[in-house]
Formats: sequence, structure tokens, C-alpha cells
Amino acid sequence: YVMADVRDSGLDSMNFSASLIEAHAVRVGPGVVFGTGAEGFVRLSLMCPRPTMDGALDKLESFWARFL
Repeated sequence: YVMADVRDSGLDSMNFSASLIEAHAVRVGPGVVFGTGAEGFVRLSLMCPRPTMDGALDKLESFWARFL
């Protein structure tokens, strides 16, 4: 698992997670479910076959580019 900092997106972790699902059908866990100290982060699980992970990370990269 990896906690990724998404604060620069301007979205809270719940909205970032929901927007990513809507845009690319990629699910990440909103950090806030792990406590207020994890707000602004999302949890990524890398427990899938490599081709699936690579595809999901490509979609995440594309989504993140909106905020740069």
C-alpha cells in the first residue's frame, strides 16, 4: 500500500477519490477514513497483476495532470 499526497489537487481525499472513479474507473481509498491526519492523501493498493497496476497508474497520471 502507498499513501499518495493529493493536496495540490485542491480536492479533499473523498472528492479526489470519487472524481477518479468517475473519470477513469480507478478506485483509491480516501485518506480521511484513516483519520484526520491522513486527509489530503489517498491510499493506493498495489496488490494486483502488474499489467492491471500499470494501466491504473497510467490513468491516475492522466487524471493528476488536470491539476498541474
